[in-house]
This record gives sequence, structure tokens and C-alpha cells, in this order.
Amino acid sequence: MTRAAPGAVPPIPGLLALAGMLAAMLVLTTARASPPPGDAALPPILQPPADLHIRVDATVDADLRTITGRLWIDAPDRVQLADAMARLPQPPDDLWIRRTFPGPVEAGRVEWEAEADPHRWRFTTVLPRRTDASGVVPGRGLFANGGVVPQPLVDGALPLVQWEVDLALPAGSVGVLNDRVAAAETGPLHWEGVADRLALAVLPRGRVTTWELPTGELTIVDAGPRRPRRDQRVVDTLAEAWPGSAPPPRLVVVETPSRRRLVRAGPGVLFLSDRAFRLTGPLWRFHRAAVARGLLEAGLPIADPWLRAFVAHDRVTRLPAAPDPRRLLGWLSWVPQIDALLYDGDLPFYSEVFDEPWPSDPVADDLLDLFAPQAPPAVVADRLDQHAGAGTASRVADGLLAGMDLDAALAAAGVSRALFDRLRRPGAVQELAVEVHRKPPGFEVLVDREAAPDAPAEPVVIDIDGDRRTWEAGPGSDRLRILLPHRPRRVQVDPDGDVHQSRDRDRWPRRWTATVSVFPTEIAATEGRLSAQADVVLRKQYDTRWSTVLGLATDPEDLARLTVGTIHYRGPLSNRRLRPLRLWASADLALLDPAFRPTDGATLALGGRLGAAWETRVDRDMPMRGHRVSASVDGGVLPATGELWGAARAAATAVAPLSGRLALAGRTGGGVARGGIEHRLLSLGGSGGLRGLPFDIAVGDRLAYGSLELRWQALRGASIPLPLAWGSDLQLSAGVDAASLGQARLRAAPGDAGAPVASLHAVGWALGIGGSIDLLGARPTFGGITVARPLWTSTAVDTGSAWPEVYLQLAAAF
Repeated sequence: MTRAAPGAVPPIPGLLALAGMLAAMLVLTTARASPPPGDAALPPILQPPADLHIRVDATVDADLRTITGRLWIDAPDRVQLADAMARLPQPPDDLWIRRTFPGPVEAGRVEWEAEADPHRWRFTTVLPRRTDASGVVPGRGLFANGGVVPQPLVDGALPLVQWEVDLALPAGSVGVLNDRVAAAETGPLHWEGVADRLALAVLPRGRVTTWELPTGELTIVDAGPRRPRRDQRVVDTLAEAWPGSAPPPRLVVVETPSRRRLVRAGPGVLFLSDRAFRLTGPLWRFHRAAVARGLLEAGLPIADPWLRAFVAHDRVTRLPAAPDPRRLLGWLSWVPQIDALLYDGDLPFYSEVFDEPWPSDPVADDLLDLFAPQAPPAVVADRLDQHAGAGTASRVADGLLAGMDLDAALAAAGVSRALFDRLRRPGAVQELAVEVHRKPPGFEVLVDREAAPDAPAEPVVIDIDGDRRTWEAGPGSDRLRILLPHRPRRVQVDPDGDVHQSRDRDRWPRRWTATVSVFPTEIAATEGRLSAQADVVLRKQYDTRWSTVLGLATDPEDLARLTVGTIHYRGPLSNRRLRPLRLWASADLALLDPAFRPTDGATLALGGRLGAAWETRVDRDMPMRGHRVSASVDGGVLPATGELWGAARAAATAVAPLSGRLALAGRTGGGVARGGIEHRLLSLGGSGGLRGLPFDIAVGDRLAYGSLELRWQALRGASIPLPLAWGSDLQLSAGVDAASLGQARLRAAPGDAGAPVASLHAVGWALGIGGSIDLLGARPTFGGITVARPLWTSTAVDTGSAWPEVYLQLAAAF
């Protein structure tokens, strides 16, 4: 058995977490909605009227991956063509890979060649198998929010184009091109209009449902089981959010199997995740603001996509305020799963649920991200109000909505174009930190900006006891000193989250937070043995560097073990909380279990441990790639006898993909131990060694072990309704274990001494099944079972049961 590391987060929510989330639902159902209180320019996106005309005549192949056709461009000398598919960024780690690709990691491509006519090109597009709105999902359809033809650029910028498109569809499919919908049987899908892109969806056996509303026409295109409740919520959200001053839209909503973003807006079309509103009970309201924003981004009569998003953000801020999920869950943050949900950023659709300006999704793959990256509209709106007074952003948005061009809308709001363009520049990733020191006769507030030398200057808001001021930080790293006559009660840097930073040191004082957990670390069903751990973890709020742990555990070696330790984390952030390097030191007081080995009355042990681990796996449930390397030393004494022990251990685990859903996982490790206290020697069996043998079958002084496991994700991204959850992923595994133990002492009958042997070698097999559910529709949660049995042992051993060893697991086997 492998002991849980100090301060380990329980792998699944326990009853406390479930009860807490249910309590949050109850609060939500009774919460009352209240209205909220009323330099060098970027490369421009060309404003209408567009004088660039492009005609497209193309065919979507039956494989729903290949598009072939021709382009006619009226001014070829002005236009450069680019391959948007080749620019799609790859996810940085295994968690985001699983949310991005339904199978192997793939890249698409767009190829073109000029014809004899200088105005005409022939092209072929091959889309990758990729979820969201950037490719093809087998069995579900083609979803591409741009990039389906060679992307036209003018002076390196995205232009607004006057398009004229005819697109032939595969038989039996339904196609969506911007705000037009057609079935293959009715002929080519035709669209004309001004836009920066062609947003295309093609669904085999698609279903079309249209509502004629006072606010315009809404069409929903989907496939599979009907979701009438979801559809009605979309209709109601549009009716609530659409501004009466805008002309009624002709708007299309396409359901897409997205696992990274709830919404992706194109010209007249919204790609809506099939997870939208798929939450237990009233929790669906946490998706409403994001869906409203997406509907407005898709449907507002503004050609420039970024300005459309700017106005959409402003309109959503005017809607009745929804309950704040942070406030609702804050009183439950002592539950580790809730604490992680609030702070680590790994929850699906995290930024959309928590209404954050900067997306937590690290895969920036929209056309604007690829060709014209800019600060999020919410950030620019906040900064406009900071520079020119509250309500400035709303006045600009009202002008745009009234049909003004950007310069006129800015002038009417009293904002210069130079300021607006400077605020739109994409923010550099940086760190902000604040400290307060006594400096007679008062106090000094130090605010540090840690950024790359070429990071541009950026406004940073500093809130000191409710008094806000703006600091123009940079370029590059910078420091601000503020002298105060008295000690401040609270200093908050960037209170609105407008700066692209990790937020772990941007407030003072940082109060201590605590999480309390009780969870099983292993259930060996064959032996009827439960290993469990209770932890209290203390850390300063948002701190990603240090934590202090007080733990109480029970396992086969110890009836009870009290541990006090500290953990230090180093390296770049893997998410908002995790860093790859963990260093720990702990001391413990244990009551040895005489059922494991005789103790001769000396049952109290004092010990300590030092260790380090490097972990690159981010997906906690079903990692498909990454590794972990660890080493530790431990030792201690039996106070009753003065007998000492010591041990050194090392282990390595790696997971490598063989294909999109097939991976090979391996581990190896071992150690050496000295001393006559068998409870602290090395064990051959259990989940940390040869899984087919019980943990207490044999202990010894030298151990080496290894495992290989083939893992197949039979289901990925499913949506199977279950009580209070939806089934999402299913993984099957088959593996082989091998272990060798030196100076072994075999388990004996109670009261007898274990039989010593020079060495014991064993080989065994293991089969596993594990699955992930979305608890309450929101929180991915893993559970699994592993069955194992020895194939061969060098010395006959009595396992005590004719049945295989069965382990109930709450995380990946290794």
C-alpha cells in the first residue's frame, strides 16, 4: 500500500462535499435576484462597409472532414491567405488534451493553389478530429467557427469581407453557415453577407427546431435525444437579454460536444456546448449569464466580432444579478473539494461559471486569438470606467448599438481612440504581489509587478481599505511604494481580475484558510480492510507555495497515526493551485497494530519523513500522459525499547498515449530499510507493490517492483443520466505486476514469528474498471475497482483467501 502524501486532496467528494453542494443548491433556490448598480494602435479589424468581395463554391465530403472548392477574390493583390487550422494551438497537458480531442491528438490543414485566373484559387481543407468549434467529432458532426477556407488577411489583420458562398452538403446532413440553415436535400447551402469568418456546422441526421419570437427568429440545430428544457431556457435567456433597441435577430444555435467552453460565437450562429444547462436542479442558473453573452455576441447587428462581444458584455451586466457562486460556496470552502473547485481553475467552464474576465481555458484557438489577440471585453470595459468614470463603457456600447461607428461612439463617450486601442492590447502574463511594512512614522505598501522585460505597461488597480487608485505598471517588472500614516486594514491589488496573473500574492493580509477532510485511501475488499485518512490543511488564502498539515490515519500497519508536516511547492503553476515540485517534512506518532506483526507490547512509535516529488500529470482522474518521480527517507524509534529503524524509498510513474484512447502506464520503484520493527519495513503486496498479494503477506529489507498497465478509455465525454450525476468516462485496464523482496519475513499465524526467507519474487496480473461522473452535472469525480491475483511466487505463500484481491479506488491505480 502507498500511503497518501501529507495534505493529499481527497480524490472524490465525500458525504460532506455532497451535502455541501446540495446545501448550495438550496441556497440558490431561495436567493433573490437583485439588479446590479447601475499609444500604438492594434492592427485593426476593418470596419464596414467591406469593400473586399470573396466568392466561395465548395463541397463538404461525406467524411465530414474534407472540404474542397474554389475561391474568387476581387482584389487578390490586397489579400494574403493563411492556414488557420495549422495555427490551432495544442493543449499544454493531459487534462486539456482529454477535453480537446475525442481520439488521438491531431492537426488540420488548409492547402491552396492559384489557377490561371489570378482572381481564383483551388483549396482543400482537412479538419482535425477535435471538440469545441475547431474540427470534427466522429458521429456528432463538423463544428468550425472559422478556418474552413484559406483565411484572408489584409496587412496581417482580419478583414471584414463581403462573402458569397455556395456549399454542397453530404447526403442526409443538415448544415449551418453563419445564420443560414439548410438540409442537403434542398440543394447547396447559400449565404451572403459581411463577416470576418465563415462559421460552419454540418450534423449527420441533424434536427432543426425554429421559434418565431417577438425578439426575432431562433433556430436550434442538434441531434440525439431532445432537450426541451434546455431549448426553453435558451429561448427565455434570449428574450431576457436581447436589447429592445436592436433589430430582431435571425439567430442559429448549434449544439456542439464542447468540453472547454460553454459558448463560441460566430456571425449569426452560436456554438453551444451540450453541457450547457445540464446541471442538477437550479444550478443551471450558473450557466445563464454565459449563454446570454454568447447569444448576444452571435446575434447583435455589429460586424466587428470583438466589438460585438464588448456590447454583449455590457448588456449582460445590466441583467438582474444571479447569485454569486463564490459567495454561495465560500462557507463550504473548508471542504477540500469545494476549496479546489473555487481556487484551482480546473472545473469545466470555470471562468464562465465564475464570471471571470480572463478565460481559464489555456487553449486560445478562436480566429481572434490566432490573428488579432486582444484583451477580453470585460477587462477593457472595467479599465474604461477606471480611466474616464463609471458608465463610460456603457455609453460606448450604447453608441455602437445605435449604429455609430467606433470613432463616433468613443467621441460621444468622451474617450480617445488612442486610449481605447491601448486598453485593447492583450495583457502579458505576470505576477502581482503586495506587502505591507512598518516604516516610521507610518506604514509602507509595496506592490511588485513581475513580468517579462518586453511586457508593455498596464494599468493596475490597488484597493486600500475601499480607496481605489490606478498604477500604470511597467513596462516590464516594476515596483510601487505607497506611504500611509496608519496601518491599512486590507490591501487588494487587481480586485476585479483585470490583470492576467495567478493571484496567489495580490492581497494583504492573507488570512489563513483551513480544509478538513476524512476519506478512505484504500479499500481492500477481499481482506475487509479499510485504510483512511483525516487531514486538516492550513494555508494562506490563494497561497501556492506553502501548506501545513495535521493528519490522522489508520492503515494495516498502524491502528492510528498522528502526523504534523509542512509542504513546499515549487516550479511553474500547472493550474492556479498546483506546482510540479513538492517538498515535504513531517513527524508522526503512531500506535502500531499488533495484528500486522507482533509488537511485544511496544506499540508506540515516533518517526519522521523527508521527501520530494515531481509531478507533471494534471488530469487527476484518468491521466493519459505525464510522469511522477519521488524519493523519501524516513526513520524513527520505539521509545519503549529504544529500537531504531530507517528507510529510503524511490518511485517513478509514467503514462504515455499509444493512440487517442489507448495508453500505456508503467511504474517502478523500491527501497531499502533497516531495523527490527517489521511495521516499518518494506511490503511486497498491496496497491503499492504486487497487487495480487495482500499488503501484509511479506515484509523485508530490500524491495524492487514494477508494473505495466494498458488502459483504454472506452467512453469519453458521454452524458448518461444518473441520480444527482451524469456518467461521462469509462476506462478499462489490464496489467502485470512484478516484485522482488530481499530478507523477507512471511506472514504467520497469530502469535507465531514470521518465517524468514532469503528473498521472495512474485508476478501477478491485474484488471481494472474505472469511471468518471459529473457530480451534480458540474464536478468530475472518479471511482474504480481493481481485481488482482498472483501468477507465480518463488516461495509458496498463503494469501488467506481463494478470491483475488479487490481494491476499491478513488483515483487512478498509479
